[in-house]
Parts: sequence; C-alpha cells; structure tokens
Amino acid sequence: MASLGRLSGILRRSLPIRGRLFSAAAEQEHAGAVRTWKILSYVVALPGVAVCMLNVYLKMQHHSHENPEFIPYEHLRIRTKFTIIENR
Repeated sequence: MASLGRLSGILRRSLPIRGRLFSAAAEQEHAGAVRTWKILSYVVALPGVAVCMLNVYLKMQHHSHENPEFIPYEHLRIRTKFTIIENR
C-alpha cells in the first residue's frame, strides 16, 4: 500500500514536467506558423485590398449618370416612436 502512495506521488510530479515539454515543442512549431501568416498577410491580403480599391476607383471614373433628385414623400417620414432627439 505504501508503494502505491509513492508511485502516485511520482506520477503527480512527473505530469506537469511532461506537459511543459509538450508546450515548448508546440511553441517552436507555432513560431513558424506565425511567420507564415504574417508573410501571407503582406504578400496576399494587402495587394488584394489595393486591387479592390483600384477597381472601385476605375468604376467610379466611368460612372456616367447623376443621382436623381430627392423627392421628400410624406410616407418616408412617419415617426411613431419617442426618441431623445425629439425631446430637444
């Protein structure tokens, strides 16, 4: 019975050490992944945003028609709920 107590004590002390070893190995693995995603962000994402901005700019250059004149219809301004702005 005493040997069982000693064995469980040894196992309890060894488990945290084993967990620390696994986390150290995972840290090195994740460092490479962080570097990969950082490079992908700069090489793929930023140029992708720049291409989208250029696309919108060029489409707006060829936008030929103006917005129609706004007609303030009464049914567009029906307010039934109390708001703070009305109280001023």
